[in-house]
Amino acid sequence: MRDRGGHSQAALQAMGEELSKRVVQKYVYQKIMNEIKTRQFLVVEEETDTNNAIQFKGAPLGELIMPQREFEITIGATARSSCT
Repeated sequence: MRDRGGHSQAALQAMGEELSKRVVQKYVYQKIMNEIKTRQFLVVEEETDTNNAIQFKGAPLGELIMPQREFEITIGATARSSCT
């Protein structure tokens, strides 16, 4: 069975799953960014890789030279986080 655009059921399901993952990723990103601001941290580096995973690094405001309080978070295919 195909839709009016000629997409198969499997293709539509794959597109829906991809969209769902992107919506969740954006939601998580916004929640983390709000928490970073609430805790008075600053994102000092942010990038998106070829898999659309978002990685960012940050440090407390006014304490950018204190590496023991830096953090690194990745949201996406290889989601991970670490704090030092």
